[in-house]
Amino acid sequence: MVMGPVFRAAMTDGTVGEIDSTIQITDERAIRLIAKRGYRGLSVEFNIERYVCSICNRDYEECSHENVALIPKGLTFMSASIVRNPKARTYMTDVLIVKTKKNRRHYRWIGYRSGRQDRMERISARLKSGHISATSARVISDYFLTRKSGECRYFERIQ
Repeated sequence: MVMGPVFRAAMTDGTVGEIDSTIQITDERAIRLIAKRGYRGLSVEFNIERYVCSICNRDYEECSHENVALIPKGLTFMSASIVRNPKARTYMTDVLIVKTKKNRRHYRWIGYRSGRQDRMERISARLKSGHISATSARVISDYFLTRKSGECRYFERIQ
């Protein structure tokens, strides 16, 4: 599972945009690239049908508000690529790998310096969504309280 800002790039019209999201990766080859080969960036391609104003929810070209956030609408996913070295280091995000083997669930949270600002919120969100247990969330949070980056591994028995 890859979390955080998965899309942050210059648009064809010259503006800059960012979409904060979670992508679940189930392909074992892709997981090996992330976990063992050092691929730390994610490049996502999609089409955006239109943008709306964050204040009035109207098409931004018809809106009179200035300096507001634009909300993309009509997103169509095209493709995703895992890259070794993204152009901007800030594009790298935290990675959560969850594997179940026999009666154990293995958690591996790889945290990068650039993702530290919202890391505790992402850990909390993974707990609420059921991707990690309360105990694993506490262990991962404690690990990153004193570290800006690193890799936290934890496993627990499941019934």
